[in-house]
Amino acid sequence: FSPDGQTMVVTLSQAGNPDLYRMDRRGRILQQLTSRAGINVSPSFSPDGRYIAFVSDRSGKPNVYVMDSNGGQAKRLTFQCPENSEPTWSPKGDEIAFTGLAAGGYQLYVMDRNGGNVRQLTSGGNYESPTWAPDGRLLAVTRKSGSRSELCVVSKTSKDIRVLFS
Repeated sequence: FSPDGQTMVVTLSQAGNPDLYRMDRRGRILQQLTSRAGINVSPSFSPDGRYIAFVSDRSGKPNVYVMDSNGGQAKRLTFQCPENSEPTWSPKGDEIAFTGLAAGGYQLYVMDRNGGNVRQLTSGGNYESPTWAPDGRLLAVTRKSGSRSELCVVSKTSKDIRVLFS
């Protein structure tokens, strides 16, 4: 949902490709935002509603892109890992957390809103579904190792990981 709750961006496969569409709360399509071959998934609004971060494989592998929330040219933000996914904006809108494939597992990363200053926060295991704390200092993530899953909190500055549930 957009920050004002009036619209949402969803992925639909109307013409065979998963593309992003803006819809109203009743499910009426207002605008098609992407129209490229490949996937366009996992949209995330910036807190001010002006931008959308999303995942596309238009470059050959899944990467995080950002574009104006009304559509237009998308800018690729991630280049560090062979695959990047699950973007989520920080509460202030100055950073984006995402997961990236590194050393055989998905790790948690944070970058500036323009794609600069990329920092890897985790190593080992597989980390999924990052979510920012309201104050923007911590991220909650799921860590999977074998058949075990844990809910963890990760500090964006110290790389400290605290297991909440396992």
